[in-house]
Amino acid sequence: MMIVNIENKPKWLFAQLGQLVIAVGLLSLVFNYAYRYTVDRDINTPVFYVATVVLGLIVFLVIRKDYVFVNRYEFSDADITINTLLGVKKTYPTAQYEFVPALHKAVNVPEKKASLSFYVRDAKSKRNIRNYSWTGFSAEDFQKVSQMYGFRGETDFKQRDFGKR
Repeated sequence: MMIVNIENKPKWLFAQLGQLVIAVGLLSLVFNYAYRYTVDRDINTPVFYVATVVLGLIVFLVIRKDYVFVNRYEFSDADITINTLLGVKKTYPTAQYEFVPALHKAVNVPEKKASLSFYVRDAKSKRNIRNYSWTGFSAEDFQKVSQMYGFRGETDFKQRDFGKR
């Protein structure tokens, strides 16, 4: 069994809060315009705006409660377990689900290193169930976990290699 905890807390917190702000903002905008076009076109009060933000936050946390503020991963031959600061614990048995590492790099932006994440994929249908970010966690741990599940353990690539095998 391998347990992975946060290594770079400021980077992790910045990524989590950034994701939360974007998601809640977009959901708030949807609720704002949905209410305006279906109920009251002339509403323009601070309470209304706060209510749409709070509603967006609640909906986001209900839908993505196993994804936001992930602070610990546990990997073993039997399962993959995700733990969050909100107290949510999600377990994926490896008999049904697979660990698939993913490296991300913007093609038109010269990034120093690839961003790391992994997919939890359904073993039968090969459909990705969930993508978990590795931001704030150790690249060396990512390499070890990838190797544990039979991958090469790569943590970076050159942009000139993009699209080549």
